[in-house]
Amino acid sequence: MPAPADNPKPVVTDGTVDVSPLLPAAPKYLRYSGSLTVPPCTEGVTWLVVEPDAKTQMSPDQIKKLHDRTQPSSSRPLQPAGAREVVELIP
Repeated sequence: MPAPADNPKPVVTDGTVDVSPLLPAAPKYLRYSGSLTVPPCTEGVTWLVVEPDAKTQMSPDQIKKLHDRTQPSSSRPLQPAGAREVVELIP
């Protein structure tokens, strides 16, 4: 996770970080059409997200910290789904 804004000193590791234990064993991917969340808010963006499984858990506090450090502001409010279709991709 990025350093807090009030302490921007970067954290450096001496090796690689294996994130595979954080991912589902058999991931499912979701795809939908949307737009950028920052100007120019261009539409026609295809979003791909990994659907979490039962072992993937974050507390509300962890979600807030991650959001605050990676998405401090958004130029685009949440948009209604409308007729947008979410497609499940199974590898």
